[in-house]
Amino acid sequence: MTSTIAGRVPTEQLSSVPWSPKVDSRRAATFTSFALTAAAEALLDAGWKPEHQTSRERTGVAIGSGMSSASDMAEAGRLLKGGQGRRISPYFIPRILVNMAAGAVSMEYGFR
Repeated sequence: MTSTIAGRVPTEQLSSVPWSPKVDSRRAATFTSFALTAAAEALLDAGWKPEHQTSRERTGVAIGSGMSSASDMAEAGRLLKGGQGRRISPYFIPRILVNMAAGAVSMEYGFR
């Protein structure tokens, strides 16, 4: 059984990763968008499209991530170091929550 555990997305393709209309892009980092795309592909590959609420509620979401958005954390650190802490986005904390990806997938499909 073969498996791919990592991949590189060229910077110029980052803007082509689709956003969910149910997830506010200001509150979610790019890794959340990747998780939504990967989940959509996985569900399609599995042929899993629960149509009843009970089936959706019995479907769990588990997404592992070692880190969320390093670029957001680096930018916040730069602002703090420069004495510009007030310029940090109010969306900073929601963007760096590592469980945001699983939450976004759950919201998108109505899974629990």
